Amino acid sequence: MLRGECTPHGAGIRLSGDYYDFHRLHETIHYLVGEDSDMQEFVLGLAYEVRKAKSGQREIVMKGSDDEPSTYYSVDILWPEFLAQVSMLRNLASFKPTDSSIQSDLYRLEACIENALNEHDSNISQKVMGWVK
Repeated sequence: MLRGECTPHGAGIRLSGDYYDFHRLHETIHYLVGEDSDMQEFVLGLAYEVRKAKSGQREIVMKGSDDEPSTYYSVDILWPEFLAQVSMLRNLASFKPTDSSIQSDLYRLEACIENALNEHDSNISQKVMGWVK
């Protein structure tokens, strides 16, 4: 399951998850952005970070063991960039047919933002979530 928490100084979000979480999110981003979007390069920056995380080129949070073979990865993204990218993805989803898998990825990203901000500063969380949605 995809998780979000603030980076140590609160400048960004640390997204954590296993290979399949990041793989599905990567596919969702590419589907929503498509080929002819004006926002393509900016939003695909998130897809780039997600792809690097799932391949283990960012931070490995927990290495799997024999009992539990899952390996968890994480990537740090600054708040201004991440909030704009998630907001743009939600906007792009309103122009394309989406299924429950795509909607769940978008809701999961929004939940990661809300949880991370609530842990850091609950006063800011409400304002930011109003802007993102």
